[in-house]
Amino acid sequence: MKGGRSVLIIGAGIAGLSAGIYACKNGYDVMILEMHDKPGGMCTSWKRGDYLFDYSIHNLAGSGKDAGLRKLWEELGALDGLEVIDHEEFARVEDQDGRSFTMYSDIDRTVAELRRVSPDDADVIDSHERMARRFARLDLFGAAMGMRGMLRIMPHLRTVSWLGKETMEDKAAEFSDPFLRRAFPTLQYGFSNMPLIVHYIFQGGLDRGDLGFVRGGSLKFSRNLESRFLALGGKMRYRSRVTEVIVEGSAATGVRLADGTDLRADAVISAADGRSTIFDLLGGRFKDQLMVDYYQSGWWPKDQEMGTSVFLGVKRDLSDESHALSLLLKEPLSVDGRDIDHLDLELFDARSGLVPDGKGVIKVNLPCNYDRWKELRADGNAYLQAKKGTMETIVSTLEPRFPGLREQVEVSDMTTLVTCERYTGCFRGLQPWGSKRDQTRIARKGMSRTLPGLDNFYMAGQWAEAGIGIPTAALSARRAVRAMCKKDGIRFRG
Repeated sequence: MKGGRSVLIIGAGIAGLSAGIYACKNGYDVMILEMHDKPGGMCTSWKRGDYLFDYSIHNLAGSGKDAGLRKLWEELGALDGLEVIDHEEFARVEDQDGRSFTMYSDIDRTVAELRRVSPDDADVIDSHERMARRFARLDLFGAAMGMRGMLRIMPHLRTVSWLGKETMEDKAAEFSDPFLRRAFPTLQYGFSNMPLIVHYIFQGGLDRGDLGFVRGGSLKFSRNLESRFLALGGKMRYRSRVTEVIVEGSAATGVRLADGTDLRADAVISAADGRSTIFDLLGGRFKDQLMVDYYQSGWWPKDQEMGTSVFLGVKRDLSDESHALSLLLKEPLSVDGRDIDHLDLELFDARSGLVPDGKGVIKVNLPCNYDRWKELRADGNAYLQAKKGTMETIVSTLEPRFPGLREQVEVSDMTTLVTCERYTGCFRGLQPWGSKRDQTRIARKGMSRTLPGLDNFYMAGQWAEAGIGIPTAALSARRAVRAMCKKDGIRFRG
């Protein structure tokens, strides 16, 4: 590597690509190493016949032109030339008796819908409306971009803390209508234990015109970042799996690839998952007790919500459907040994840029038990048969809601946590989970942005922060490069 100070970045997911862009903009000579043959990591899509199956982006914070996080995406060029779709409806919930509730992007319409469904809950709805409007004036996503944003939210921290301890189920219990009590907890991607603060952040953001969908899908978004990185002079090396971070003395000086090649650099940024980075690439030599507890003590969840995704490419026009649909079931459905009482669907029509006119994609998100699917994967045939069985169950369950669906399915696919592990190398295919302690430290300093006793090494991404989301990954990368610039005496350029 020639030029200025050199940096090797492990992983071409959103964090790795973002770190590469920021490092290039600040004069570093940068190479990104990626085990797969394309960028994006989990922020990806793939083609099956006429259909593009999208794995990642649901609602992108910062997509709104006036959003505080918009600056982040402008610095990265992430949305250059891309169209953002702002849906009128955030999510629709239906039961099998014909009742429905829709959460609209517009607060007025959502409140009117609540009053329609549960007219006896005026006081609860009034309180809900006041909180939603409060968060429409409070851009918590944008606060992460700097001190000015943080100062704006400081007067609201007590409310934020309180709502962070309440869940969607807690709020649902305040309604008297039985249907709404069951429907409300499924609004945020079906996560009934989702902190209530997330719901208000989303409702407020949607009302401001933020949290849109990127037309063309997740891989298109990732390709935009890749293009920006390459245009800035960065180098990409695909099919290059890193097996070790080389340490000399107390400093990272390079990496070793699976083929035995050693690459040297002045600094290393790992945008891989934390468990693999700390305990595999570095052999567990640089860590503190929180990291040990978080990764080594079995804190990780047995199941992960949305860990399995079933994709159905259908010869059916879905343009009249809500883009997000939760179906409440009369009879529980057994998935990975766990009974679920609703199905969480994402529906894509031609407007999404994923399918031709008159066709659609139905994506069903399910909980996933990693250990079960890992065991099945050892026998390829058993794994395939189990996937076929799951897809058949989903089609049968959806048929009453979408008459004729079975005959309309032209292609299908299914991913599990094992799929994610295979393509990204991510530990157990998981996203980061909440820590059981030291939340204040993590909020201030992240989980593992740097490692004790190791110089010239940084981590970026969801795992470095112990938080989830595409903006989290990009912001973490920005933070890592800024720290590197400070150490090297370079004035950071965003």
